[in-house]
Amino acid sequence: MTDRAVNMFETFLRRRGLHVTQSRRAVVEAVFSLPAHFEAADLWAALRGVVSSAATVYRTLELLEEAGLVRR
Repeated sequence: MTDRAVNMFETFLRRRGLHVTQSRRAVVEAVFSLPAHFEAADLWAALRGVVSSAATVYRTLELLEEAGLVRR
């Protein structure tokens, strides 16, 4: 599902005129590699050093929700 989800998310971003960044891609790959429910704060902790800020993680999660790929 990871590759398919990444492709769907990238298509969603491009249709909205948003950039496909390495940080967004890292968040998506991390989300879909997790086996179960997760907390956003835990995701941010796991991606520290890969993603520049917690805001990037939270905004990307919001975009994933808008794209219909995750639920709160």
